[in-house]
Amino acid sequence: GVAYLAEVLENSNKTLVYLDIADTGLGDVGATAMARALKSPTCGLQQLSAGDNSLLGSDGAAVLWSAIADIGEGTRRGMLRVLSLDGCEEACCEEASLAMQTAVSSRTCGLTELSLRGVPIKVDDAVGVARALAANHSLTKLVLAKTEIGDGFLLAFADALRQRSHPQALRELDLTSCGVSAQATRALLEAPELSVQRLCLFDNAIREQAPTMFAPAEQTIAPFLTDLDLGANGIDKAGATALFERLKENLTVVPALKILGMGANDGVADAEDDAAMGELIESLQARAVPLEVVVRAGVTGRAEPATELSGPSTQLE
Repeated sequence: GVAYLAEVLENSNKTLVYLDIADTGLGDVGATAMARALKSPTCGLQQLSAGDNSLLGSDGAAVLWSAIADIGEGTRRGMLRVLSLDGCEEACCEEASLAMQTAVSSRTCGLTELSLRGVPIKVDDAVGVARALAANHSLTKLVLAKTEIGDGFLLAFADALRQRSHPQALRELDLTSCGVSAQATRALLEAPELSVQRLCLFDNAIREQAPTMFAPAEQTIAPFLTDLDLGANGIDKAGATALFERLKENLTVVPALKILGMGANDGVADAEDDAAMGELIESLQARAVPLEVVVRAGVTGRAEPATELSGPSTQLE
């Protein structure tokens, strides 16, 4: 099936721009055929969804990543814009990890959206992957939810951002359920070339250290960030109160923040019935940029952030 689709894609004369082969049994053989199709001068594919293919091994994933790197170097530079490999457990391990790093760090990479939700990134690969993604020039949306990356990745990513001479194109970063701490998050926010506008840290390990992310600084921290999700991070009432106080008093950290997701944290569970907490939250509306605090899980998508990549609603059956 996939091999046939690859042949159709290879000869589509650039008329097929979106292909959904998620959960179709794609294996290494099919991935090799798909990679060959992607490199065809008559292929016009711009969006590829290939997630939830448990048979896709490291070798097949490496071939796909190499094809992405190759088309970036050729006359079809930047043709493939959107890629999802959600749930493909070997999409970033061993040879696939090295090929992925080469593809995304290339100055000719044309990907604007990449989703690796649920793709384990091993500790040994985390630093290399972080540096490659920090070097990327094209991505505007990156989904790393449930990738088990932890602080090592985030610290390496922040450090690599500091080596850049200009901000990234990245505007949306999803780190849902990645095991990152407040300390690593602060390091990311302090990276001068961070251009992220929406940062999702739902279900991580922020906990009582949450206020430290917003400690005063001599220079402006994360000036572009407008939407931050800290839902389900084990933040208690004392932590939430201190966090809000910091945001109220300190305008050098996240000065443009408009929405703060706090749902599913015990510290705001009774905020609607707690007069003092409610008054403190209300006072954040008086910031130079009024700040809305979302205290209920599920409001405006805060309970489980959407990580679907954008694209046509129709799928190829």
